[in-house]
Amino acid sequence: MRSATSVGANYRACCCARSRADFIAKLEIVEEECDESLYWLESLVADDQIQAAACAELAAEGNQILAMIVASIKTARSARKTPNSTDSPKFVNRQSQLTIPTRSCG
Repeated sequence: MRSATSVGANYRACCCARSRADFIAKLEIVEEECDESLYWLESLVADDQIQAAACAELAAEGNQILAMIVASIKTARSARKTPNSTDSPKFVNRQSQLTIPTRSCG
């Protein structure tokens, strides 16, 4: 549970990155946490604590999220190498679905 919720929490931290390098570093943490979550699902199935069918959708969604994060890291890295790129993470859109007050990242 902790590694799975860490994916969202660390992704949110990406949206407050101070530079493109910081954004990439934070996205790499998201990648690690997502992969760890998938590991724990696999471990639960291997230990017969849950049935594979019970977490198949979660595993599929986790793999899709992981693929998107990896693609985002590749895009951010390639954007960093372009001659006209700035070191500002302007491409990040921080929109919360919640109606609670959110902190400012500036």
